[in-house]
Amino acid sequence: YTKGSHDSDTESTHVQMRQNVLPILETWDVDVVLGGHSHIYERSFLVQGAYDTPTTAAGHILDPGDGRVEGDGPYDLAGPGSVYVVAGHGGAGVSGDADHPLMFFSEVDYGSVIVDVEGDVMTLTNVRRDGEVTDTATLVKGEGVHVLAPRGGERLPLARPYDVRWTAPAGGTADLDVSYDDGATWAAIAAGEANDGAFTWTPTVPGERVRLRVAVGAASDESGTFAIAAESDLELIPFGGAWEYSDGAAAPDAAWRTTTGGWPSGDAELGYGDGDEVTTLLDADPNVPTVYFRRAITIEGDVLSATLDVLYDDAIAVWIDDRRVASVNVGDEAHDAFATAASSDDETMSFDLDPSVFRRGTIVVAALVKQANASSSDLSFDLRLRARVRADVPEVDGGVAPRPDGSTPTEDGGSTTPPRDGGSTEEGGGGGGCGCSAGGDPVSAPLLGLWWAIRRRRRRLEGR
Repeated sequence: YTKGSHDSDTESTHVQMRQNVLPILETWDVDVVLGGHSHIYERSFLVQGAYDTPTTAAGHILDPGDGRVEGDGPYDLAGPGSVYVVAGHGGAGVSGDADHPLMFFSEVDYGSVIVDVEGDVMTLTNVRRDGEVTDTATLVKGEGVHVLAPRGGERLPLARPYDVRWTAPAGGTADLDVSYDDGATWAAIAAGEANDGAFTWTPTVPGERVRLRVAVGAASDESGTFAIAAESDLELIPFGGAWEYSDGAAAPDAAWRTTTGGWPSGDAELGYGDGDEVTTLLDADPNVPTVYFRRAITIEGDVLSATLDVLYDDAIAVWIDDRRVASVNVGDEAHDAFATAASSDDETMSFDLDPSVFRRGTIVVAALVKQANASSSDLSFDLRLRARVRADVPEVDGGVAPRPDGSTPTEDGGSTTPPRDGGSTEEGGGGGGCGCSAGGDPVSAPLLGLWWAIRRRRRRLEGR
């Protein structure tokens, strides 16, 4: 399936493969098909039986979710269905309409797909050429409990909420435990929680050999080893975030950079004229020279370093806590003044910021974007703010941090709280109880022209 540099609805080879090969793959319960050839990245929903030409989605999408742990949840491979990925975006020029009806996500840009398999969990990650992760999908097969987040290898920020995620058969309640010594001993985080696959946990103790376990009845699974760090890299504002905006003919009041509320809001990219906007702003004739944006963020800790990334057309200036920290093509900040120069479409630039502009608490990040002239055809705005933040480590008697249940570490680094009965994972679980440290470097492989499949279970041919 593809709508990239090739079209699977019009090219005979694709049609024949779809009509003759895909029924065989799906009959034998192939879970994932990775292909290349078409110069594009495309990733489907969980689908089955879409063999007709032209391809239609109706009746063939088994799971209309995004397949993301932090979104609608992973795709469950216990039943029928396959995920199709086109990873032909690593070499020759990319192109295509990127509008195939079976695809959840498509991107006409260069990149690579990382395939990470750990136990019964597979994660597909598309990394664009600029290093941005633009798509992920997680697939789970097998029964039992599977911890999906954290998986291992992460550095979680101290004293900030984190969403623990898991899958498990319906019913019962969930118990969550944490280990600070790579699984040797455990302490309770929560007991009797709803078995709904999500629990918000705020780590209060730093550590470098941390694991997390989720148990539902007698079945359990544990994460790979991760860290909880007082210093952590945070995305304070993501690309695509929500912003208040003022796009009218009149200038806002003088306090627009230090207050919020009373303006309309929308997700970035904000602008008009390019066709890639999420929120479309006023396209007046003649153009409004200056458009304004703002949002509040909360700083919980000391900012050690920070990087500001902006996307703009034609000029931009940014303030943090009413201090101007970046400016491009802005000479006169007055509302009726135009930019000093035009930019290319969706121009991007990064700035290393002085940490002293930040303070603890709630602050306002504000920006203005200017047009080059009264007849300019487009305007664009998006912004990302990343920072390394040091959180406060809780003060404790004797300098020893308590475990989440109030117990204290033993001399060998363990806990006075004994491990749970039946702490090893159910057979077929995601790696708990094996003594290994999961979550190492992901496995990557060249994918151009490659068909790669995982068979869910063997079936006897005579049984067909």
